[in-house]
Amino acid sequence: MVLSLILAFLPLVLYGGFLWQVWGKRGFPLLLMATGLGGGALLGSALLQELLPVPDLSVPWSMLYEKLIRSALIEELMRYLLTLLIVTQKKDTWRKQVFIGTGEVQNFLFWGLWGAFGGLVFATLETILYTLRFSGSLWVRLLPTSLIHGTCGALIGKGVYKEKGRGSFIFALAIHGLYNVLVGLPFFFSAIGVIFAVLVFFVFWLPLLKEVKK
Repeated sequence: MVLSLILAFLPLVLYGGFLWQVWGKRGFPLLLMATGLGGGALLGSALLQELLPVPDLSVPWSMLYEKLIRSALIEELMRYLLTLLIVTQKKDTWRKQVFIGTGEVQNFLFWGLWGAFGGLVFATLETILYTLRFSGSLWVRLLPTSLIHGTCGALIGKGVYKEKGRGSFIFALAIHGLYNVLVGLPFFFSAIGVIFAVLVFFVFWLPLLKEVKK
């Protein structure tokens, strides 16, 4: 169990180390704020989910309600609202303090990287909770959950900076919802869900990371 909990932090630690290398000491308060984003989104989601009726999964279509409404919609809504609040308050301040690569901030890139860290915080905490509750769930969740939440966080971070993020929110919701539905189906489709998470990473998040080197 202890080893599982340590491994649950691995994606977050690796990515945090990458951002520390990019941003240096100036990035420390930004990472703390992103940690608050991820933790706050998880706590807010849990509270909202408690207010919604718990579905009877033996009833047809109830799985869609659970995966799309109580999970994906609530989680992405909380992520979006907190990101919108933080970006509105900090956009101009952080733009003057953080430099990427050449010394000139690429704002959409910065907020994408920052949002992805918040997404990984969410994924890490959620994975730990599942691991404590369901033994053996770590290996099922660790990679795909980190990729999905990290990518959705990056999309919303970029989108909120550029155009208040409404389109990015809908896009992240669609990605998250489709992933949830796939992994909730029998084994073959669950495997497709994992492949989908990897493809999402390569299409939407990996290009963002490559931009840092330019």
